[in-house]
Amino acid sequence: MNGSSMTKNLTDLRVAVVAGDNRMLEVMRQARSAGAEVVGYATAPGTEAASGQPAAPTLDAALKGASLIVLPVPGLGPDDSLWTPNAPEPVKLTASALAGTAPGCTMFMGRVADGIETLAQENGVTGIAHGDDDSEALYHAVPTAEGAIRHAIEMSDVTIMDGRCVVTGFGRVGQSM
Repeated sequence: MNGSSMTKNLTDLRVAVVAGDNRMLEVMRQARSAGAEVVGYATAPGTEAASGQPAAPTLDAALKGASLIVLPVPGLGPDDSLWTPNAPEPVKLTASALAGTAPGCTMFMGRVADGIETLAQENGVTGIAHGDDDSEALYHAVPTAEGAIRHAIEMSDVTIMDGRCVVTGFGRVGQSM
């Protein structure tokens, strides 16, 4: 049975989706369709429709009672803030916000920096870095490569077909390019 035909039951769980872009709206819709109470914070416009309720006013309110926390794949900025292209100011995880989560809370993000891992452990939250999962990273590389191609098209006055380009690095995204 493949992953698309399996549905997890998230009834009676609170899922907090924090930061990120429009892709996080789909995470909200999927969690909600699996029965979870979903709350968003510092996410893209459309949070209320995707989650079924208005966005939380604060990070503490979003994480209060959360059994699952979903953070953006791009992870942390140089100041340890979450990737929040739609938020007016940086969002940083705090001890007070994590302390309000449900016992046994699990937090998913692209990469779990040392400081975030320590903060999570001190507050009984398990951090899972799915960005290090090769199979998931390969799936993520394709839309990233597509985005780079889109940007190249938008920045060019000519078609890019048969054009010359340079791809620096040959990681997952470079290979997808």
